[in-house]
Amino acid sequence: MNSVSYALTLQASDGTSLSGTLTLALTDSRLQSASAPASPAALPKAGDQQCFEVIGLSGTLSVPDLIGPDPVACSGGVFVSPLGPPLTYLVQGARSTANISLQFNLIDSPGQYIGGGLGFFPQGFGTPIQPYGVTGVRQD
Repeated sequence: MNSVSYALTLQASDGTSLSGTLTLALTDSRLQSASAPASPAALPKAGDQQCFEVIGLSGTLSVPDLIGPDPVACSGGVFVSPLGPPLTYLVQGARSTANISLQFNLIDSPGQYIGGGLGFFPQGFGTPIQPYGVTGVRQD
């Protein structure tokens, strides 16, 4: 898996809808083996403390009506359970003083659909947030 792209729909609390695109690539290929359930030998043993692994991600987020015409570079990680598919994805990006934080989950097992939330911080992290609900459909 080199990269994956999703066509996004963002919905604000006032009902406003925005369209965008998210493209992500793994910075560590270990996720490919974690997308299927782990073999019994790979499962944690009694006394093991690790319940997930974080795999690096990088990509771009484009929401022209929110952040302007140019995509924002983003990076983050996917939390993967040794028992199966990814638990959640979290990426962040910045443009000038504005920051974006996106967290989403796979809605279905093959990852055709995603759902989550996006926080837009027009004056940077720690300032008032504009929250959006996010759904996405994989583009092939």
